[in-house]
Amino acid sequence: MSSRRRTRAQESSDIEEGATQAPSREDVETDDEDAQPRRRTKSKTEKKEKKPQVNGKQRIRPQQAREPDTDDEDPIDVENFADQPLGEGDLQKLNGLSKDWTLMTAKIQEHCGAIDRVAEAMLEHGKKEVAEKDLDEIELLVKRFIDIEAEMQSHSSALDDIHEKLSKGETICDAVPRYNAGVLKRSQEYSAKTTRQKYAKNERYKAFKQAVYEVDHLNEPMPPMTELIDKESGDESDDDDDIEVGGVTQDYKCPITLRVIDEPYTSNICNHSFSKAAIQEMFRNERNAKKCPASGCRASFKLSDCVPNKDLARKIKAYERRRKRAEEEIEAEEVIE
Repeated sequence: MSSRRRTRAQESSDIEEGATQAPSREDVETDDEDAQPRRRTKSKTEKKEKKPQVNGKQRIRPQQAREPDTDDEDPIDVENFADQPLGEGDLQKLNGLSKDWTLMTAKIQEHCGAIDRVAEAMLEHGKKEVAEKDLDEIELLVKRFIDIEAEMQSHSSALDDIHEKLSKGETICDAVPRYNAGVLKRSQEYSAKTTRQKYAKNERYKAFKQAVYEVDHLNEPMPPMTELIDKESGDESDDDDDIEVGGVTQDYKCPITLRVIDEPYTSNICNHSFSKAAIQEMFRNERNAKKCPASGCRASFKLSDCVPNKDLARKIKAYERRRKRAEEEIEAEEVIE
């Protein structure tokens, strides 16, 4: 009996002890639970602030990239977006674009002299029949270059027209259509011209015809361009006062020395050419402008206005070569007689 009571008493005390100890464990667990959420909250904050890095750069998560735009502005309808008017800041851009076309034209003109030299060499050293046939093809090439220059000028003029109207305060919202229409209009006007109207007064074409003519016509004036280009429907009458009435003779004499020009220097003011030594002597110890020594010229210029003329130097060299050849042919004929 006594042993059973002791056993029960022991079991009771164990229960009581367990009951009294349970709250302590719960308190510990509660404390742990209270601390644990704080640690987890801090960890989440750290994870939120720390964004993934890729090669030292911040990477945007896919879900962030797909976040919808919360901006209240309406989306732009690109297809129905109206053309905006040009502003004052576009004046410089228009001027720059126009100059680009002009520069391209100048680049073409720089190499046109090579065509003249090829034509001269063919006529001087080739068989006459073959040279004349090839000369026709070269002349077509010269005309094609002139046509390209006219086309480029159409682009430049169309831009200049828009620039002028914009500078006067006109509102221009259709810049591209206006530009295209301006180019097309000028191109059609040029295409409608006759051969005479396109080339008779073109300095590039005149220079080519002059170079070719001088090969076999030393010291002879070249006929008027209207005689070298057939008349077409739409050309003015040959009796018109504006038609050329005389030919042109290329003079290679220096107005100062009255001898063939040596090392030609050409004035940018009046386009007259002189021997280098002669024009330098004329301006020795003189910086002011002087009257041009060419007969009938009223222009005045400084020595700094004169520049070397390589193209004229080449022509003079060819002229001297042909003159000597002509003299040799005359001497040979005299010996035969």
